[in-house]
Amino acid sequence: MLGRMTRLERTRHALREAWRRLRGGELSPERAAGSIAVGLFVGCLPFYGIQTFICLLFTVPLRLDFPLAWLVTNLANPVTAPFLILLEIEVGAWMAHGHWVTLSLQDFSVRKLGAFLGYALLGAGVIGTAAAATAGAVTLWWMRRSARARAAAAHSMSRTPST
Repeated sequence: MLGRMTRLERTRHALREAWRRLRGGELSPERAAGSIAVGLFVGCLPFYGIQTFICLLFTVPLRLDFPLAWLVTNLANPVTAPFLILLEIEVGAWMAHGHWVTLSLQDFSVRKLGAFLGYALLGAGVIGTAAAATAGAVTLWWMRRSARARAAAAHSMSRTPST
């Protein structure tokens, strides 16, 4: 069948197939929760510029919903990223040394960037894991609750009144 298709039809078929793979299938509560969790974890990582690729590495093999996960990675945007990075540095320093760091503009010299990057990576792991677990659990609960409510509404609408 693919042999008789025009170039435009083959392109459309390939795009539909790629979109289907990126979506991973029907969005169940479990897949939604996993997609949100992956997106939030990747969004917390200070690897700006390659977060989309990292998100693809997780979602496609696990058959999660890449567009949903990618949307959540945008939590870290130009407005929120500076605050997120500072929080990650503080949490990472606290995890490494047991105390918060005091940051000033003089601290952001080339000599100290390695330490700050290490703190940011450690903090991102902790914050990302906590945020992903929390958001994944809340999404799972909410999606299951919504599915039960829809099923109950459909059941009540299909019942005939007794005489």
